[in-house]
Amino acid sequence: MAIIDILPSNLSGNVMELGCGWGHLIPMLREKYPDNKIEFWERSPIPATFTRVVYGIDVKRKDFFDANYSNAELIICYLFPDGMKRIETDIIPQLPKGCWVLTHTFSLSGRKPVQVIKADDLYKTPVYLYQIL
Repeated sequence: MAIIDILPSNLSGNVMELGCGWGHLIPMLREKYPDNKIEFWERSPIPATFTRVVYGIDVKRKDFFDANYSNAELIICYLFPDGMKRIETDIIPQLPKGCWVLTHTFSLSGRKPVQVIKADDLYKTPVYLYQIL
C-alpha cells in the first residue's frame, strides 16, 4: 500500500509538511490536494534549495515549531525520534480538533493511530495516521 492511500480526503484546511527534505512527497500532495494550501518546511539549506528549484515552490526555511497551526487540517512529518517527541509536546496541543497527523517510521507515543499501513518501500516502513480529538 502506498502513502497516498492513507491520506485523508476532502480536506478544507491547510496541509503542512514539516521537514520536506528533498521533496519526495510534493507531487503526491499536489495531486491529492490540488485546492488546498500546502506549506513545505525545511531548515536544511541544501535540501530546501533543491526542493525550491526542482518543484518551483516556496519552502519555508524557518523553525516549524514557531508556525501557526490554527488552520491546519493535515500535518505530515518524518522526523527523528527526538523531533517526534517535540511534535507531541509542542505542536499537537496547538492543533485544531479534527486535524490529521501523518507520521512516517516513528509513531506518536501514547496515542492510538486511526490507521497504520506499510509503505511501498524496501523496508515496508510503517506509516501512522492520527486524528486530534
